[in-house]
Amino acid sequence: MSRESDIQALKQLKNDLNEASAYADLAKEEWDKSRAIKQEMETTTFVFKPLPTNNYQTTKEKFKNSWKETFRKTGKFKIVFLVLYSLLMAAFAAGLAYASFKNEAGFFFVKPHQWSDTSELVLTAVSMAAFPVVTAIFSWVHIVSSGNRGSFIKKSLIALIITGIFFGSICGMTNSIHLLIFDLASLVAIIVLCFIVQLICLIISNFPVYGVKKRAILAEEKQKDIENTELNRINEVKEREEWEAWWAKRKPELKEIGLDHISRGDAAMEKAKEHLANAHASDILGEDEKDSGIIDMLIHFIESHRADNIKEALHEYDIMKQNQKLLEIEAIKVNLEIEKAKKENADRMYEMEMNRRHQIEMEAQARRNADMQSQIAANTAAAAASAERMRKDAASAAADAAATQARIAADMNAIRLNEYYNS
Repeated sequence: MSRESDIQALKQLKNDLNEASAYADLAKEEWDKSRAIKQEMETTTFVFKPLPTNNYQTTKEKFKNSWKETFRKTGKFKIVFLVLYSLLMAAFAAGLAYASFKNEAGFFFVKPHQWSDTSELVLTAVSMAAFPVVTAIFSWVHIVSSGNRGSFIKKSLIALIITGIFFGSICGMTNSIHLLIFDLASLVAIIVLCFIVQLICLIISNFPVYGVKKRAILAEEKQKDIENTELNRINEVKEREEWEAWWAKRKPELKEIGLDHISRGDAAMEKAKEHLANAHASDILGEDEKDSGIIDMLIHFIESHRADNIKEALHEYDIMKQNQKLLEIEAIKVNLEIEKAKKENADRMYEMEMNRRHQIEMEAQARRNADMQSQIAANTAAAAASAERMRKDAASAAADAAATQARIAADMNAIRLNEYYNS
């Protein structure tokens, strides 16, 4: 066979393989479409979309939630009492400040106190006014936002305690402790009142009241539900009849389309089998080489004049595959050598590190030995010095003993002479 005929035969084989694959894919696609249509025919049912018949219940629930939201936010109801209380305490603070500064007897001061100068009166007036004002501010803890409530209560409580100490001291001086009791009792009363308001609002929130306008809206929604129920009953029968008429016409069409897809898939599969049979019937290549990639490589060898026919092209292809295997083997060897070098390098580094640590340990041991020898030498010198001191002390003690014996002997001799001469 000539070069051109070999190339043509290879291209024809490649075309048969590609066409077989393409027709097989087309057959699968057509069969998938037919299965989808079959599933549609088996699962399609009438679905009625009714008009809503819960308008009354939905609207009523919305009104109920709005009512609850209104009364569970109790801050606006507490504000009324807190404002009145704050105005009362402000007036009370102004009266206390005026009475303290004038030092007048009456409701505020049962017994006037003798202050030494005007500055004391001013300080007293400020102290008496500060406590009611702080008391009024502290009462607003009920409507302070939860994020700042802790800090607000802490600061207000500290201010209340400090001003209360001054307030109580002055009340003690003026025999008007009832003012302190009134201030604290009013604070407790307004806090209790705020809790009562909150409890009442909570109870009211569970019993919604609908006004004339809302009742009219609910009546309209209820009538709408009745009308929608009747329309649903009529529309469902009508729409079901229309759907059944449509489905009776549509179902044969779907069946026909499904059969058409099946026939197309079968025809495509027959084409695929025909091209695959032609590819198998070709004897220019073995079964293992009947691959589009391999055929392209063989065509390239012949067209580039590296081979004159299919046999030589196959030989070149075998050489190329063998070279690829050799390259892969060499690559494996190179990787093994690299891994070996890495391991040897790691071993050397580990050995060097162990040697370095051993050297450091030996140097430390040498230093310890030197220190120990120095200590031994110092101890030996100290022992020698101590022994020398002991020797000198012993010699001194012996000399002292000899001197004492000589003195005793002289005394004894003197006593004997004295007795001799006096006898």
